[in-house]
Amino acid sequence: MLNISNNIVNLRHKKNITQKELASFLNVTKASVSKWETGLSNPDITLLPKLATFFDISIDTLMGYNPQLSKKQIQKLYQEFAKDFSVLPFEEVQIKIERYTKQYYSCYPFIFQICALWLNHYLLAKDINTQKEILNYVNELCEHIKENSNDVGLCSDTIILQAMVNLQLGNIKETINILEDELRPLRLSKQSDSILTLAYIMENDLDKAESFTQISMFINILSIVENAGRYLSIKVNDVNICEKTINRVENLIESFNLTKLHPNVTAAFEYQVALYYLSLENEDSALKHLNKYISCLSNLIVIDNLSLHGDDYFTRIDEWIEELDMGKNAPRNKSTVLDDIKKSFDNPQFEILEGNTEFEKIKNKLKEIK
Repeated sequence: MLNISNNIVNLRHKKNITQKELASFLNVTKASVSKWETGLSNPDITLLPKLATFFDISIDTLMGYNPQLSKKQIQKLYQEFAKDFSVLPFEEVQIKIERYTKQYYSCYPFIFQICALWLNHYLLAKDINTQKEILNYVNELCEHIKENSNDVGLCSDTIILQAMVNLQLGNIKETINILEDELRPLRLSKQSDSILTLAYIMENDLDKAESFTQISMFINILSIVENAGRYLSIKVNDVNICEKTINRVENLIESFNLTKLHPNVTAAFEYQVALYYLSLENEDSALKHLNKYISCLSNLIVIDNLSLHGDDYFTRIDEWIEELDMGKNAPRNKSTVLDDIKKSFDNPQFEILEGNTEFEKIKNKLKEIK
């Protein structure tokens, strides 16, 4: 909220001058200055540069307007919006977010998080046209960031997010064009992790070497699990490869305790494995992995605010998580996540299990997750 009246009073007192002296400098009446300070009127827009110059401040500071938000303020607003989606009508939240977006249009880290917020919640819109409008709006915001921000890292992240938006819009070729060269496996940038770790070791900075290596390992392990789920859908007709993939990733999950360390990623993999076995009409194996899926979800929901965390092996990732733009907070509110979980078995592939006693037990377990 703009607060120019109080600002003029405080600045004048700080400069130790009277209303009459300020009025004389600006070539206005003392009564005009008095009205500004009591909030009965505001200075003419043509006087703002002269006022700011007199007090040796920017016009934004004079008017009490700060277009930039701190990291903590951005996190707080994101979590507030995410919660709003679970308790308020969608259109009401949409209007609120758009108002803040306009107010902090030049705060690019905030605009980026707004893009991420919409990407995580646009499906809550009731009709497809509204969903597409939101995604196109996010695409425009991404372009705004790329064109105006000087933060190379933020722009790079925006490119990835924009590719995700285009994928949801069905712009497949555009998605490929955005990412194909950026993520090409043969690029030297793929070796950057090991090079930086080696440099830390050669510098004898073992603390940074340990921290960075743990973070890199953690991210890459999660990436293996996420990609393995997609690999199953690619190789669905090759039973030998699929079985090898499932066995190896299951061993990885167990070795690194991912069911508790990152139950969200693990749950997504177990769900994909269950779908794979259903495609083979192997009900026993599908049910086995659905039970694992439910176990992961139970671990996920009991975590306070669905927050990320380390363990007794990944002892250094908590400090890294705290430094993330959203800190340890989940991208979606717990209530919204629960609503999606309840819809887990709406997929037509689960029709083959209808009437199965074990499947009914699993569905009851799903309903009990709170």
